[in-house]
Amino acid sequence: MATKNKIGQGILNIIFILLCIAAVSPFLLLLSSSLTDEETLLRAGYNFIPAKFSLQSYEYLMGSAGKITGGYGITVFVTLVGTVAGMFMTIMFAYPLSRKELPKRTFFSFFVFFTMLFTSPLDGNASTHLPVFSRPLSSRRFFPSLPIPCSSSSFPYAGN
Repeated sequence: MATKNKIGQGILNIIFILLCIAAVSPFLLLLSSSLTDEETLLRAGYNFIPAKFSLQSYEYLMGSAGKITGGYGITVFVTLVGTVAGMFMTIMFAYPLSRKELPKRTFFSFFVFFTMLFTSPLDGNASTHLPVFSRPLSSRRFFPSLPIPCSSSSFPYAGN
């Protein structure tokens, strides 16, 4: 009995070690490729040990720090405003539905339920944000409209 348990533990340990290696190795390869010279990457491909050490990618990142912080600013804005707007829309729709005396209450409940059947919480990343940026006008004009898709879903959350 004890030998059988040790063999099972050994097999499980090997499986979990392999899973850990499979989970960590892409990050190690990414780190190694970021420390490798660009021409060496093009010529020799990706390796876990850099053939020619270079910090050029990190110099590029530090040079474009304004773009990166601007992108994070947009992400924080869409998340915060989309969450608040989505919760507001949900509360404003859910409270009247909770009242028994609301006329056409079953119709509105069915409307929300029906839309939940055919959309998923993960749906909408490209389909709701692409029309915002596919117009020929500047994307700065549409910046305030980015949280709108988050608030118009039957799944109220930011990141829709």
